Amino acid sequence: MVKFLLLFGGTLFVASIIGYITLKSVTIEQHKKHLQNSISLIELKNVENLQEYVKKVAQSTELRVRITSEDGSLLAGSKVLKSDFLDVAKKVSYKDEFIYIKLYTSLDAIMDEFYFLFLQLFFLFLIVFILAFYISKKISEKILLDIADIRNYLEEISKKNYSAVIKTRYFYEFLQISLKLKNIVKRLHSKDKQKRKNNKLS
Repeated sequence: MVKFLLLFGGTLFVASIIGYITLKSVTIEQHKKHLQNSISLIELKNVENLQEYVKKVAQSTELRVRITSEDGSLLAGSKVLKSDFLDVAKKVSYKDEFIYIKLYTSLDAIMDEFYFLFLQLFFLFLIVFILAFYISKKISEKILLDIADIRNYLEEISKKNYSAVIKTRYFYEFLQISLKLKNIVKRLHSKDKQKRKNNKLS
């Protein structure tokens, strides 16, 4: 049982690490694709007021928007710390000049979503682990009961109690073993009776 717990505990630990790394990568990648899809839809044709346009985009996408000139000067939007955000950029032509549109999403929000999903996954694994442990424990108990029945039967036979009864209750394989044992015991009983008969005649 201790080995079983160690095996399942180790499996849960390894699965948690793999799940943590994979889920984190998938969550960030999904948000990055969302940014890329959102920025691909942004067009500045017929846009006169960049600041007003940035506000509308931010409200409709719930993303931060920043527009800069080619030299990096801020044209619209607000300053952001790159370390705190995941971002994508797009170079577009606006009024005969090239400018950059950048969309940002908060890494804190991404990580909050990731931790929430990871905890759900972890508790799911934990429930599966507990159920597997409970089922395995019950199966192990039934196996031990059938083995004990067979052992007791063999002990009775070793004492030449050929009328002993064996009752395996749970597993077909043990039932097959018990039937074969009964056939062997019948032959032993017959040989023992013949031997006693021969001894009386001699």
